[in-house]
Amino acid sequence: MKFWMMISCVALGLVAAAAELNYSVDDRGALTVQMDGRTLLDGETLQLMDAEWGTISAPLKAQLQRKKEGNVERCIWASDRAVVSRSVEKLADGRLRIGWSMKFVNGIPGGRYIELSYFAPKGSFAYAEQGRRKIAASAKAMVIETAAGKLNIEFSGASTPWAFEDMRSEKWHGNFRLILAWNYDPAAVNVVESTMVLSGTPAEGK
Repeated sequence: MKFWMMISCVALGLVAAAAELNYSVDDRGALTVQMDGRTLLDGETLQLMDAEWGTISAPLKAQLQRKKEGNVERCIWASDRAVVSRSVEKLADGRLRIGWSMKFVNGIPGGRYIELSYFAPKGSFAYAEQGRRKIAASAKAMVIETAAGKLNIEFSGASTPWAFEDMRSEKWHGNFRLILAWNYDPAAVNVVESTMVLSGTPAEGK
């Protein structure tokens, strides 16, 4: 009976279709993610900062190396302070898998905080403006309401939670951001690995 009901739902078009996710990488290695043609993530920054949030190191400004490994597109940035790798893969079921490996050397003078942040254009998300706030935070999964439908993100690797934040009231930002932040330990080699898998559900009526 359950099997027949599932077939009937499919036949009637009651099972939600997945939204189309695509990505591109520019000459600097910046990643753009779109869902049904609407840009949701538009470039990222990785910064080591001091106690006053001043930038000490920006590893993604190092010379870029690009590699294609089957269906995986990999970008690598290496400097004397950090080695960073990001992989992007479109899976057979249409989801996107994005993986990060970030290694900072120890003993960087003044180092206090590390942030990996994606720029998320304000016109692409369905949230009323209520000042700066954390809309969602998790080390496992979150659902973000966008103008194109629901963006579902599953996280693995890092135990530190990712956060989706409304930064529209901040003059220096003015949009949303998806961010992973942690403390830098000057006495240790700081290695963080994090993977996220993105899928989408179209808005009703699309």
